[in-house]
Amino acid sequence: MKTKLFTSTIIIALLFISCKKEKNINNQPDLKNSNELKNEINNKENCFLYVMDNSYEKDGELITQKDYISINFSINGEKVEGEYKIISNKETINIGNFVGTITKNIITTIHTYKKANKTFKDELVFKIEQHQLSILGGEKELINGVNMFVDKSKCDYMMQLPRIKCN
Repeated sequence: MKTKLFTSTIIIALLFISCKKEKNINNQPDLKNSNELKNEINNKENCFLYVMDNSYEKDGELITQKDYISINFSINGEKVEGEYKIISNKETINIGNFVGTITKNIITTIHTYKKANKTFKDELVFKIEQHQLSILGGEKELINGVNMFVDKSKCDYMMQLPRIKCN
């Protein structure tokens, strides 16, 4: 009886230790995936597309209306350069270029675009993951001619754009 109790205690302890080790491993940052992501995005074009279907029915007929956000960029070391487009109902709302830097998987840029013959500048922040890109959204204010985030710690990442094959 003592042998069975001792053996059972050892088996339970081993199971507990192995589960604990597995849990600790999963809580650690995955360096392999982080390095793979860095190699995947560096020195090549990265393309992402968000499609919002705003179609609706009017008088029994389907009116197709889609909005698109397209983000394409390349990374060279820590420098990021790219293009940001918003197209609504086949009409270009915003098209411009951005330049910035990447630290780990966060891209911080200044986006420059023209609207009604005026030039505007916005801070854009993206979080890049293996198969998607998220855009930081939050309150902004005009500082030295650039719409900058008031407090990034109070902002949220939204609108996950899936990675697409670049043309």
